[in-house]
Amino acid sequence: MSNPTAHTTCIILSEHLSNHYVGPLIRGAVAAAAAMGVHLILYSPLSIYMDRRDFTLADLPLLPQQVDTYLLPANVADEVVNFCQRTGATLLTYAGTHPGLPVIGPDNRAGARMATNHLINHGRRRIVHLAGLPDSDEAQERMAGYREALEVAGIAYDPAIVVHGHFRVQEAEDAIEQLLHNGITFDAIFAANDLEARGAINILARAGIRIPEDVAIIGFDDATGSDLLDPPLTTVRQSAFQLGWDALTMLVQAGEHPLPERTNTRVQLVIRQSCGCTSSNERTDDWAAALAERFGSGQAPLVEAKDVIRWTSALEDTLDNAEDWIAVVDATVDTIERHGGYAPALRDYIETWRARRIADGAAPLRVATIAGAAKDMLAALLESRAVHEMLERNSRLNAITYVIDLLREYRYEQSLEPVLRYMASSGPLAAISVQRRIASDSITAQRVSALGIEQWQGPAATFPPPSWLDSGETLLLMPVESGAQQRLLFGVIEGAGRTHIELDDHLLRSINTYRSITVLDETLRELDAARSVQLSLLPRHAPASEQYDIAGATRTARQVGGDLYGYYVRSDGELALALGDVAGKGMPAALLMSACATALAGTIQNGLSPGRTLTQIHHMLLPSVSRVQNAAICLAYLNGPQVRIANAGSVAPIVRDAEGVRLVNVGGIPLGTPLSGLRPYAEAELHLKPGDILILSSDGIVEAMNEAGELYGFERFIEAIANSPPESAQNTLTYLFDQVSAFGGESEMHDDMAIIVARYCG
Repeated sequence: MSNPTAHTTCIILSEHLSNHYVGPLIRGAVAAAAAMGVHLILYSPLSIYMDRRDFTLADLPLLPQQVDTYLLPANVADEVVNFCQRTGATLLTYAGTHPGLPVIGPDNRAGARMATNHLINHGRRRIVHLAGLPDSDEAQERMAGYREALEVAGIAYDPAIVVHGHFRVQEAEDAIEQLLHNGITFDAIFAANDLEARGAINILARAGIRIPEDVAIIGFDDATGSDLLDPPLTTVRQSAFQLGWDALTMLVQAGEHPLPERTNTRVQLVIRQSCGCTSSNERTDDWAAALAERFGSGQAPLVEAKDVIRWTSALEDTLDNAEDWIAVVDATVDTIERHGGYAPALRDYIETWRARRIADGAAPLRVATIAGAAKDMLAALLESRAVHEMLERNSRLNAITYVIDLLREYRYEQSLEPVLRYMASSGPLAAISVQRRIASDSITAQRVSALGIEQWQGPAATFPPPSWLDSGETLLLMPVESGAQQRLLFGVIEGAGRTHIELDDHLLRSINTYRSITVLDETLRELDAARSVQLSLLPRHAPASEQYDIAGATRTARQVGGDLYGYYVRSDGELALALGDVAGKGMPAALLMSACATALAGTIQNGLSPGRTLTQIHHMLLPSVSRVQNAAICLAYLNGPQVRIANAGSVAPIVRDAEGVRLVNVGGIPLGTPLSGLRPYAEAELHLKPGDILILSSDGIVEAMNEAGELYGFERFIEAIANSPPESAQNTLTYLFDQVSAFGGESEMHDDMAIIVARYCG
């Protein structure tokens, strides 16, 4: 039964739930909520801004007020903070600092001290610090911890061996290479993150310097793949999962323990070989301590020896007595997963148990038999759970398709209840809808579950009703595009500790993708209104990036047009560029362009390659595209100098580098035709050097005509690119449009034009 008096926490998400940082953080909060019986509300804003613009109340309509505490991202406007404070709730911030509010984050200073001390204990005295970005709070804290460790050890701080790697591989390589070139000696490196450590390893290996014999290295973050480096990297691990768990625990206890100005979540030194140590099993006879790292693998919490002992105590007794293995193994896996641990590490535990029992004098054959049987049972259990989870995920992924079908088949008012019913039947405990007229303070809502439909109405300040959530359950809310006269939320309620919240987020965003197209079709009757909405779908300015200087613009042949461009940050941190050209002009092209823009924004976050992303967008657009329409889209993923491009019928991308100007030969059929989804879209890979320029353009550029009827063409466009000013992307963009305009003269503009210029800075 529900517990109306249980503590309720609302978390406003700073990023999509597929984000590498926010995803684990929310899983930690969900696990903690289940353990403590907390009502957890996740509010996922409709728009996640690439430029980190502060969220305003307009971005957070119907933000729940019936809560005890809020966990807010640092990028919220003061009006949001004031709104939350007026409810009487306790506030805590994450993902940065907000003036006047308590904050929680990793203990960077302690981690840096820990890493530097470890190198000092290995006898290293000339310890290079590969620092991060000079204006980064995290980098400054890690620098401070490094200096504190040196001071305590009586080692003088030497600025000559403190160099900046800027948290990136290439800059770290350059910094270490410069030290070697200058003849500066050192015997160890503490890097401000694992990417910098990776760069240091690369340069030392090329120079024939042995790691760790000649130079020991420790990184920070325990990034994915750090254990696979040669040698495996010793590093300081911070856990977003742990931060989410600790943040929720602090908020629940805030009534008894007021929140301090700054709370540092603990970090952990993960010992591997790059520091000079041997493996964990060889350096300690404490079996639980040796296994703690394995149970904390991946995006798990920070696990200590006492956690391993507590989680495996029941299994320890069962193996010793050879009783009821299946039930106890099952319960042990439940315990570990409930706390966010890596359950497959139980196999290592069983092997450790076998070795310990043989060392204690037990009969080797009997112990080996028990251990073998236990590992077989564990493997079968994990496989069964994996199959069950895959089926659950497939059910939720299928729900996205079927819900869009329902929305397409019925008007919104008719489809609302069937959509909620289908959402509730695809895995979650319940689905809800909430709406309020702008002129009214009263909210009407409905909750649909297997038990039926429950209606609710009341003041906005009393939503959500406490009876709608049981202890430990999670409610994910997202505003829905709903027109100018009302505010609307959709939501999904998950059982305690459930881990498919990110798929619920995808489902709600898919509804928004279709709903936004519907709203556009219903409300854009005048061209002025159409142009206003169309421009709102285009980026106001390029994303802030230290690796790329980016500029883009579009010019329409009519008041509204069919060309689009956009910039995106994917869940893994990569930048993505998209430029599209919809067949036709005017209102029909503008509507399809808007559909493409919303489909791109939702699909690029799914973690697919650019070619597969285009295929998925095709399937989303196909039901809404008429026989005479299609959409040509070029998609480029930027990961440092590495660029992956897929092209669905758009103009070939162009690269300008030291060798000249060339077309990138990659193409495919435009989206929305019956043939588009039959073959996968090919991809091209580029490796840019500093100063190289990538240009995406629509066919309105090369097909522009002058008064004599001559086409501008590729030859003139390539010549313009070759002669364009290289100092900045904006200068290049302005020059290219000016050249096309000068060629066209007073002739009528026949087609829309769009260009993106991306200059790689290195």
